[in-house]
Amino acid sequence: MSSDFWKSLFWSPLVRAPIVIACFLLGYAFSRHLPVIAQQSNPTLVLQVLSEVARSNIEDVSRPEFAYALSSEIVSAAVGLAFAYLVAYVLVIKLLLFVARRQISAQKTMQNFETNFSTLSEFLSKDPLLGDAWTAFGRTCVRENINDKDHYFATSRPQVFFNAGLAREHLFGLKLMPNIPGYFVGLGLLLTFIGSGRGGGRPPPPPQIRTCSFSASGSSDE
Repeated sequence: MSSDFWKSLFWSPLVRAPIVIACFLLGYAFSRHLPVIAQQSNPTLVLQVLSEVARSNIEDVSRPEFAYALSSEIVSAAVGLAFAYLVAYVLVIKLLLFVARRQISAQKTMQNFETNFSTLSEFLSKDPLLGDAWTAFGRTCVRENINDKDHYFATSRPQVFFNAGLAREHLFGLKLMPNIPGYFVGLGLLLTFIGSGRGGGRPPPPPQIRTCSFSASGSSDE
């Protein structure tokens, strides 16, 4: 099978989605063993109160137990997302870059790089992360024969092809990553407003005013 097939399969959502979900669940399960989360976590209560809210019943939203349990669930979700991004994105990209850099670093001198350029180009063009960018970069390189030796000259800067946007093209999660903190901030503000609206409970009863009436003799009757 061609390298394009393997690259498309490597970045396919059908392959990566189960990996990301599995990593998220592992991170979520790990967070349940953190001391604070283990003490305050109560998924059953959270589901019960949220189901009541869906039926327009917000009586239990202001309960401290629900606030602590919901906060624990939010922290657990954050830990799960962090672990999923670490394993499914950061480590994968680091590994692919390590393999590519190892091949380039093996060329000790510029002469070795030019001599093995064709072999190196064939290897990097099959790389799942750098393959397309290297192919485009290789087309901008001009080969000239000087003194019976092949020399390659780049007509474009390499950083035009090799940059952070290269990973975002393949990974939808990296496009979504800058927006994730905003989601948590918005959720926190929403819960803050809900808690502010319900936290006061019923208003305190009005103060009782005691009236006194004075008689002619100087005594007072309450």
